Amino acid sequence: MDWPEGPYTRYPRATMWLVRPGEYTPLGASDVVDVEAFYVSKAPITNAQYEVFSASHQRAPVGPGDDHPVVNVSWEDAAGYCAWYAEWTGKPFRLLTAEEWEYAARGEDEPACWLQADPVTGERGVWHRGNSGDVLQPVEQRRANETGLFDLVGGV
Repeated sequence: MDWPEGPYTRYPRATMWLVRPGEYTPLGASDVVDVEAFYVSKAPITNAQYEVFSASHQRAPVGPGDDHPVVNVSWEDAAGYCAWYAEWTGKPFRLLTAEEWEYAARGEDEPACWLQADPVTGERGVWHRGNSGDVLQPVEQRRANETGLFDLVGGV
């Protein structure tokens, strides 16, 4: 893998966000799950961020901008990006487990998912067919959830 030339601050990169430890009951389960603290990208990885890793990536016609979420990557491509990013920055970075994703997506208002608690508030935090014009939208344009993360639901 080729590394970008110059200081890493010169290139688009993910903003890492600390999700505090806690516990929750996964949807459809009865047992409580303990979740340790972890870092996650504050928003989905964008085309510009991913292309520092893979310059040959083909952008989707429905989301061609630098700030649109990257799509058309396999699980292996995403895991490769995470491993590369972790080595490049010296920061821990990996794909989330299912439990971590659900915990982060719910926000801190256990047991109700913040999107279900108030449909009006939920609408402000999610891109969907009814408000996106059937195209991908740039990241961080809707409201963050209670954890401080953007675009975990809807969009991509």
